[in-house]
Amino acid sequence: MTRDQLLAHPLTYYVRIAFGMLSFYLVWFVCLWGAVQGRHYLGPLLVLGTIVIHCIISPQWRKDLAIIVLVSLSGSVLDSAYMALGMMEYATPNPLIPWLCPLWLTSLYALFAMTVDHSLAWIQRHWSLAVISGALGGAFSYIAGERVHAVHFLWSYSTVVVAIAIVWAIVTPSWLYMSRKIHRFFS
Repeated sequence: MTRDQLLAHPLTYYVRIAFGMLSFYLVWFVCLWGAVQGRHYLGPLLVLGTIVIHCIISPQWRKDLAIIVLVSLSGSVLDSAYMALGMMEYATPNPLIPWLCPLWLTSLYALFAMTVDHSLAWIQRHWSLAVISGALGGAFSYIAGERVHAVHFLWSYSTVVVAIAIVWAIVTPSWLYMSRKIHRFFS
């Protein structure tokens, strides 16, 4: 059986979705845990391995890589802006470029990007759900990060949570829109 035949098999679709969901939560947790424990390299290494596996099992791996780069870079700019504004700081700052968000956080954006066209594909046609789930998911992710001490809010708790919710309500549908544009480019 060729790679294309294997990837076209209906069961493979469910394996990819299950892998995406399980790897997202497991690797997300390891990224935060590594940051808190001072092992900031664990998350990025695990995300890199996850990206490799994802590209092996994804029939649209070139498109997925483009989305991963787009979301990782734009997400890193966002979190670097949060730091520059004095809104938050991270458990293990970037040792090479202090004004840039840590690599483990960039890795979380890469991890999220892998869900955009797979486990989150259903939401691409429902922009209102993308806004709501982006606001809630983004806010809850930062709240979880703050609870385990991977991130420290420097502004008032409610101000940071509302700001994060607003930003993610905008970037989630934006990334989904860009994903559709990238899909057309690669088609």
